[in-house]
This record gives sequence, structure tokens and C-alpha cells, in this order.
Amino acid sequence: MKLKKALAAVLLLVSLTAGLCGCESAAQDYYTQIDNAFVKTLDNSGDNMKYEYRLTAYDAQGTAKTVAFKTSRELKQDAYLCLWIVPVRGVVRWEQVAEDQMPEPVRAVYRRN
Repeated sequence: MKLKKALAAVLLLVSLTAGLCGCESAAQDYYTQIDNAFVKTLDNSGDNMKYEYRLTAYDAQGTAKTVAFKTSRELKQDAYLCLWIVPVRGVVRWEQVAEDQMPEPVRAVYRRN
């Protein structure tokens, strides 16, 4: 019986750790539009990520969130991105998408702007 409880505790701990550390399977999609007025050049970046964006992004329901992410180059002005955001880690990946690939609530936000 003690072995079962210990095993259950270990499995719970592993599950919680994976969720908090930010496995990409826990990522949530957010969408944003590039505005190079909000890019900051990083002087002493130890990695290849020389630019940092701080933009408003929207989930599939159109709920806004401010996100920050780094890139190795300036991105195309007005391009739409899908961002994969993981709890604790933040943006772990992004890709450019067409406007019609975004959920309707997100497109509605950009039509109003």
C-alpha cells in the first residue's frame, strides 16, 4: 500500500513539474501583429536573440495579454504571428500566419483597430 501511495505521489510530482516547467504540449496559441515601433534592440545579448518585442496578443476568444519574446532579426511590419505560450516560460515558438488562419474573434479585434 505504501508503494502505491509513493508511486502516485511521484507521478503527481512529475505531472506538476512538467506543467510548470512548460512542456510545449501545454502551450496555448496567441495571435499578434508585428509593430516594429515596439521592438527593442538588446545590446549585451549572450545568445543570437538581438531583438525583443513587447506586444498585445489575443487568444482564440479574443482575450488580450501583453507578451514579450526575442528574435534574431526584426520581423516584417504588420505580419501576423501565432505564438505558442507556455506557463512560466512564456513564448517558446512563433510562426507567421495569414489573417484568415486566425480565429474569428482575433480577426474581429484587428478589424476594429
